[in-house]
Amino acid sequence: MTEPSDQAFADQTQDLLQRLRDAGHRLTTPRRAVIEALLILDTHPTADDLVANVASHYPEIHRSTIYRTLDALSEAGLVSHVHLGHGSAVYHLAGSHDHLHIVCSSCDRVAHADLGVLDDAKRKIQQRTGFEINPGHFAIPAICADCLESSSPGAC
Repeated sequence: MTEPSDQAFADQTQDLLQRLRDAGHRLTTPRRAVIEALLILDTHPTADDLVANVASHYPEIHRSTIYRTLDALSEAGLVSHVHLGHGSAVYHLAGSHDHLHIVCSSCDRVAHADLGVLDDAKRKIQQRTGFEINPGHFAIPAICADCLESSSPGAC
């Protein structure tokens, strides 16, 4: 998937595979392939993006196997997913992109903020409802500054 000389990539892959082992999971080719794809894409890929990337390197791995692998990696605490509005969920390595997602309802631009900005709100919600929210799992809809300033929303 990458050049063997890319030592940082190899180190990251080995670290994640060790964490998977430490969590009691078996190492399989699909799990390695999905981890590599998440490192390569290093954005917010959808499951379909991951399927396409894995298929280009491991055509024998079936789409359903990749979906099951994402579930297993999520259970192991290695992968997180977030819903950015009305589209498909997107995935990233847990811990590597722990942030709040803010999506412009007009132009779909995505911004990131530290999860800590919601600490006061999380505390109040828990005190009033007994629920602890997971704000990293969903995106907060908003209107970006460009769309607010624009006379035609969505044109930014």
